[in-house]
Amino acid sequence: MISPTQRTTLPTWAWASISLSMGFCTLASDDEGWTREFRIGAMTTLNVSAQFSTHGSFGVPSAAPGAPGVSGVNHLYDDGFVRVDSTGDAGGVTSLWGYSNASQYNAKNQTLTYHSTTATTINDETKKYESPSAGLDMAYGGKIYQLGSAKIGWELGFQWQPIGLSDNHTMAAVAQRTVQQFTTAGIIVPQAPYSGSATGQGPVISDVATALPTENAVAGTVSGSRKLDGSLYLLRFGPTVNWALLSRLSVSLSAGGAAGLLDERYSFNESLTFADGSKSNSSGSDGTLNTVFGGYVGATLHVFVQEDADIYVGAQIMSLGHQRYGVGGHEANLNMTEGLQVMAGLHWPF
Repeated sequence: MISPTQRTTLPTWAWASISLSMGFCTLASDDEGWTREFRIGAMTTLNVSAQFSTHGSFGVPSAAPGAPGVSGVNHLYDDGFVRVDSTGDAGGVTSLWGYSNASQYNAKNQTLTYHSTTATTINDETKKYESPSAGLDMAYGGKIYQLGSAKIGWELGFQWQPIGLSDNHTMAAVAQRTVQQFTTAGIIVPQAPYSGSATGQGPVISDVATALPTENAVAGTVSGSRKLDGSLYLLRFGPTVNWALLSRLSVSLSAGGAAGLLDERYSFNESLTFADGSKSNSSGSDGTLNTVFGGYVGATLHVFVQEDADIYVGAQIMSLGHQRYGVGGHEANLNMTEGLQVMAGLHWPF
């Protein structure tokens, strides 16, 4: 027992230490009696990756060069167009035409040459990791048995995590192109790029295309994006063990099974560009709602900040397998076999 006289001789920091220690003991004692617990906080998932791959030969559904040698037909190309104007191409000429690049016009021969990509061949793949993004972590559990200083219990958790990965690197491609030519005799050809009107007024060209030999191996580059976007909704359930380490610290270990829904969409939007300046665009998407199953093991550290309220930080390894998405030879293989989840928030034992 400290006498009143002795008390006055102790330094202030000593009394503060004694008071703080008594507070720790009180909090630890209060926390030892809980039978239920709830927590909520933020989380992020690391080490989730996707293998983006593009392999094979692909047709271009939008290619519409039109039939050669025929009047009154629309022609659409990677580098321009020759279409039927409002006069119905009276006299076999049209004002509704345009072209993109100066290299298409041959002033000496008085011709315009157009290209239309009908197929491409690409063989490429790359691996991308997801950038950290904020999600939601929740859990409810209870104590089943007290074994010394350890509480053995259970936990039911819910997680929501957005999952988004993208690839924007440039790919090499080889293309097949239809080539057609039109005469420009008798007019002054406007400088490229040019787009005429449908009125029948202005410079007009013959609307009959002449077929030139198909180009079968034209080198090009593919730029654009390939993306996976969506969300993971996950339930987990398993046993837990909690130990009090110090008066204001405890640690929990947990493991168990997990099941959930993965709402994810794969999409690509690409442009194929050639050395002569012509360009062909393609896009597509694939989205499905899939069930996922797996398991987890984790650890959580609790710091008691006041009676019946803790701050927690934790990490768990979550394995949920692979999911594949794709359109033809455009694919993304989502790998969630070694996900590392990091979380933090508030915890209430009661």
